[in-house]
Amino acid sequence: MKVMVGLFTNRIQCQRAGENEIGSYDLGFGDDCVRKLRVGEVFQAAGIDVIPSVYASAGASGVITRNLRLHRIAVCPHGQRTSP
Repeated sequence: MKVMVGLFTNRIQCQRAGENEIGSYDLGFGDDCVRKLRVGEVFQAAGIDVIPSVYASAGASGVITRNLRLHRIAVCPHGQRTSP
């Protein structure tokens, strides 16, 4: 069995006046994604192959800027698009 793992989190705090750019996120790809999620040993013990995707966490912070939303659209796989 194979399981794809990843995380995107951006908890918006109305008390925060700032905006999130790409540098606001703790990013992890591949093995770094699995390490940041702390799930590698659990899946390995169960004999499950992990397919890492993206780990992106900004925690409690501001809103996502329009430029970051457009960046997400530009790198979205398989030609999928979401509105900005």
